[in-house]
Amino acid sequence: MARRMLKHSMLAAPLLSMFVPHAWAQETPTAEIPENRPAQTASQVIYRGYNAGGLFLINEIAENVNFKLAVLEQSRGRLYLTLPQSKQPAQRLEREAGNDQLETREQLAAQIRNVDIAELASCDFAVFHFEGAELDAGTVVEFVIAKMLGMPTVVIRTDVRRQGEIGPDGPFNLMAKNYPRHSLLVFPALIRYEEILHEAQTDIRQRDGEPSSEDDLFVYNVNAEREAVVRLRQELASQVVEAIEEAMNTPNPYPDEEFREAQYRNLPYFAGAGLGAYLTPEKVENIIESKLRKGTL
Repeated sequence: MARRMLKHSMLAAPLLSMFVPHAWAQETPTAEIPENRPAQTASQVIYRGYNAGGLFLINEIAENVNFKLAVLEQSRGRLYLTLPQSKQPAQRLEREAGNDQLETREQLAAQIRNVDIAELASCDFAVFHFEGAELDAGTVVEFVIAKMLGMPTVVIRTDVRRQGEIGPDGPFNLMAKNYPRHSLLVFPALIRYEEILHEAQTDIRQRDGEPSSEDDLFVYNVNAEREAVVRLRQELASQVVEAIEEAMNTPNPYPDEEFREAQYRNLPYFAGAGLGAYLTPEKVENIIESKLRKGTL
């Protein structure tokens, strides 16, 4: 894996420059990318993926964007993750939080849910972050819907807690395991961070020498930590790309095209609560046609 060293002057460097490779960025001018769609050349098929996981805390919001960029880089622009956090207008959530009328709040909750389900169904694959002692309920529901549709899926577990457990409950509940057209990636993030941090510290010392003052030591530590995070994210993204490709190369569990298409046509009825307004018959047929064209159905 290519590794890029951080110099002292990069403490204030723009975040995007750390993750998007210059050659790829020149080939794909982001200023011309339409809403929710990556740039695409005639010779390259872009596969869109749904990224499901935490999105309420600042570290989750920021890391989701960084993860998206890392996967885009490691896949050379082929795998584009769509983020639910970027699909929900903030004022809608603010209105929900401040509205005391139960009926209105329920309608808004259904609307938010429907936007996410419709986006999930339109994607070619989905990535699910199964983190924490208890899995996020919304993420699990989206996972089940993806499996009902027969979509290629990847579950990522970076939380080192319970990773070593062998049995029905390790590293998470058995009901979320063993589904077809699926890859599980267990990545011990904290352990790898400690290992990579030591490597980054060694590299910086070899390049710049030992810190000679407290100020130099501060800069040294910040650069090492930042470099370790970049390398860690790149390593994870590289493995995620492999897992996505493995899942996408696995046959759909449904026996024929008629069964596969029927799952998408049935989804608005299965989910109810107005999903049909977001997944109209025309929209569903467009999704099916797109997946047939890309070979992801």
